[in-house]
Amino acid sequence: MKKTLRNITLMSAAIGLCMLAACTSDEALNDEANDGNGLSKVPQILTAQLPGAPGTRVAYEEEQGGGITVTWRPEWDEITLRDDNDHEFTYRCKGEEGSTSATFTLRESEADAMGEEFYAFYKTDVSYLGYSIVTPGSPGENYGQMGDNTFEHLVDYNAMMTKGKCENGAITAPLQFQSMMAMLSFKVTMPEGETPDRIVLEAMNDDDFIFPTDQRFNYWSDETNGAGHTTGIRMNLIGINTNTFTANMLLVPDDMSGKSFRVIIRNAEGEELASQPLTGTNFEAGKRYIKEVSVDYQ
Repeated sequence: MKKTLRNITLMSAAIGLCMLAACTSDEALNDEANDGNGLSKVPQILTAQLPGAPGTRVAYEEEQGGGITVTWRPEWDEITLRDDNDHEFTYRCKGEEGSTSATFTLRESEADAMGEEFYAFYKTDVSYLGYSIVTPGSPGENYGQMGDNTFEHLVDYNAMMTKGKCENGAITAPLQFQSMMAMLSFKVTMPEGETPDRIVLEAMNDDDFIFPTDQRFNYWSDETNGAGHTTGIRMNLIGINTNTFTANMLLVPDDMSGKSFRVIIRNAEGEELASQPLTGTNFEAGKRYIKEVSVDYQ
């Protein structure tokens, strides 16, 4: 019988950041704010608001029903704006702890003016050629989850983006960030007395390159520059001292319908325990997919 991962749409606060830009007090809207060539002054301050999300750091907190809340980290988080003239602008979070909104101030600018349209990115590889996202845990990469059902290890990989417009030195419409990643959560049961050291998602056949490693996009179009694939992704499991646990992973969205893989757990002694074959689905951005699996000795 086919076993298909069950998808749960993230709560609105989980997948989005509502960002409102404002001018500083000395940037009153006037004729000098625009140079007449479609360029505006660079907004110095951005205010980001998170409806219903506690705290002010980009972190994850599981909600009832499987939703995930995402919040800001002051002094750590930065967002990059890239306008339609290929200029980049970097803003740093200056929010206060305990607030559901955060202030971002301009840290670095490639130009004295901003174009009318721009992309805004968080934790995304941005270059003049386009932007790209990656699946953590690809071969050669070392990262891990600390503790049972934690999310902090995913923060630096949770790529988000949105589009906006700058008019007369201000970003006048709220911007809603959207996650570009899919989240996979495996609720794992090992034999009694076993504890995990690593989780691996592995294709059933050695030559099946089914897991997406990265995805590259062009600016200002829906076209992509291609994607890489591999036979498996992995993640270290640290400080989990029980045989039942939840492992949370991120994946570049991809249609894996009909593709077979299994979950392999390496125990503290280095032995591998495997699940029965699983069948993938269409993993979409901004959604969390939860699956209960049992693993046993091969």
